[in-house]
Amino acid sequence: MGLASIAGKPLRGPAEYLALLDQTLEAKPIALVVERGGSRIRLETRVLLPVREETVTARVQARYLPELKEVEILSRSVSELRVTVPNHWSGAKITWNGLEPGVVDAAGCWLLAQEQTVTLARCPSN
Repeated sequence: MGLASIAGKPLRGPAEYLALLDQTLEAKPIALVVERGGSRIRLETRVLLPVREETVTARVQARYLPELKEVEILSRSVSELRVTVPNHWSGAKITWNGLEPGVVDAAGCWLLAQEQTVTLARCPSN
């Protein structure tokens, strides 16, 4: 008694049912055969999958290279970021994903932006 087949494929137990659902990658109409009390009933239905939202992740990794007096920044999916520069980094060259937008000439907040080119400027005052 219970679910006998899905989309024409006979089921021999719950493990086969779960395996079949795991293999389903798209929503689609299907036919089920349910066995109950010695009779078989055919049902037309649909397999629906949960809607998964695309997740965008951004990553930033940075390091200060004192021997080169350089701040090296690598990022993915980032178009703008702020860098707080301490006093002992003053005069350091900034590189962002291999591009060199400039040198930070003073400590404080610096804004990096990437549109068609990479720009380096002091952060606007709030």
